[in-house]
Amino acid sequence: MKVDTTNQVSGGRKAVRIHANKVWTGGMVIMDALHMPYGCGMWPAWWSNGPNWPNGGEIDILEGVNAFTENQVSLHTGDGCTMPTNQNSLQTGQMTTGNYDSYNCASYATANQGCGVRAVGDEQSYGSGFNSVGGGVYARELEKDLDPVMLTPVKWDKTGIAAWWFPRANIPQDIKDEVPNPANWGTPVANFPSDNCDPYQYFYDHFNIFTNTMCGDWAGADAVWNYAGYAGQDQSCAAITGYSSCSDYILNEGNQLADAYWEVASVKYYNSTIYV
Repeated sequence: MKVDTTNQVSGGRKAVRIHANKVWTGGMVIMDALHMPYGCGMWPAWWSNGPNWPNGGEIDILEGVNAFTENQVSLHTGDGCTMPTNQNSLQTGQMTTGNYDSYNCASYATANQGCGVRAVGDEQSYGSGFNSVGGGVYARELEKDLDPVMLTPVKWDKTGIAAWWFPRANIPQDIKDEVPNPANWGTPVANFPSDNCDPYQYFYDHFNIFTNTMCGDWAGADAVWNYAGYAGQDQSCAAITGYSSCSDYILNEGNQLADAYWEVASVKYYNSTIYV
């Protein structure tokens, strides 16, 4: 799934947005990708969305912008969904701060920041680092009534949403055998317990989406385009490209977008009865 790489375009460059046909609530979805888009001006994401946004919920499983090397997993909901302040102890990633309350997942209350978890220090989780190891597997779980000992060392007493990431060389055998069992996977990258956010109230009727937006209000924001030192990106895109704006770069440098593509081996859905 590639963007248009014509070197110069006017009026806009064609991007990628693919919707799945399956609509689902609960269970698990596992995506195996060999390559993901990356580079300045890119805003790729693998995510799921429900109806009547944000009330049906949004779950961003693999997302970032520009030259980031660390993935971010985020929730966006209607009002009322919050995370516990000890969330960082339940996951390997870290809550992002931004300009709003990191533990409030409500989109309208946080200028659509929601609540996000970044894979701090894992530079194979996103972008060029992800591609350099041949990609890997992202697993997302939205499950009801898990056994309390199911996800040790993280204890799940109630419903919740969790996401894992496995580089190509470390994919668990149970995933390869298509009998995924989270009990074998250790602590998730992102763990959103449902103490104050019932995932069957705030998330329902989701379909999976692949996108590769260019620029937009994240990758293309002036403060982001000219910023370095976040999510593993050590040089600003303005410095990398020599362009003062994202849009100018994208319109005039299509020959620099050869890596702006998804190569996905599979997306598989599992009903909870298969792995619980």
